[in-house]
Parts: sequence; structure tokens; C-alpha cells
Amino acid sequence: GVTLPVDAFYPTFKLVLEFREGQHYGDRFAFRDNRITATGEMRKEQRQKYDKKREEILPANGIKLLIIYDYEITGNTEDDLKLVKQRLKNM
Repeated sequence: GVTLPVDAFYPTFKLVLEFREGQHYGDRFAFRDNRITATGEMRKEQRQKYDKKREEILPANGIKLLIIYDYEITGNTEDDLKLVKQRLKNM
């Protein structure tokens, strides 16, 4: 299998934090999206496949997955922390 990197892993809390920018959820062109990967697929399709695998594999192994999208971040530290705390509370 392929080892899929994550943005942040907190083993003590069995928690993975993923920050998803536009290339993960929209039609926004990302750097090297038009490149064919070693697996023979376009980078954008590979990214979507790997995101889905993380969403399935992590919880199946008892690891919580917290996904924060770039459009949810305001740049206001207090508001951003409130968002993260609320998401953690609802897990």
C-alpha cells in the first residue's frame, strides 16, 4: 500500500488535522494538477482519491479526522480557534 501523508497527527489524541485548500474540493487549478503521477493518473484525481482514502481508513482505525477548509478560516485567531474547538467538541 501507499503511505498517505497528513497535515498534522496528534497520537496522544488519536487525531489527524487536515487543512483543505481549493484544489481539494473545487475546480481551482493547483500546481502540477495537469501532471501524470507515478500511478498513471492525473494529480488532481489522485489527490481526490487519497483524500477519500484518508476519510475512510483513519476512522476505521480509531483515528479522528478533523478537516478544516480554507474558506472557513477568517484570519481572526479567536474566531478560528472557536471553529476548531467546536469541531473537536462535536467529534
